[in-house]
Amino acid sequence: MAQDRKGQNLTIIDVGNESTYTDFLVIVTAYSERMTNAIADSVIDDMKKAHDVRPLSREGDGTWILVDFGDVVLHVFQEDARAYYDLDRLWTDAPRVPVPPPAQHVLDPAGGSPPSTARLVGNSR
Repeated sequence: MAQDRKGQNLTIIDVGNESTYTDFLVIVTAYSERMTNAIADSVIDDMKKAHDVRPLSREGDGTWILVDFGDVVLHVFQEDARAYYDLDRLWTDAPRVPVPPPAQHVLDPAGGSPPSTARLVGNSR
């Protein structure tokens, strides 16, 4: 979903075994304030329409937007903010989830039933 709005460098980090507040972090780069808002708004709208899931909260504007869906926390960063906060390095020991190509939204490749919020990332564990 984020990739559909031209989000780049999408990373999905499985923090379920290392975090008490969420199972997945989804980190995506945008290249303008307008783009960060468009990506966050699009993911929120898509989650409502496709899965009847609404965010618990949305924080920030412009350079960094955080959208908390409970099981999944979305971080939309502008490039400089992503490099500064470097969440990818902070969670370096946590496993990465393969990211499908932009137009392909695969659920669980093992055939299981992932939580609906995991569909935000286009894949699940």
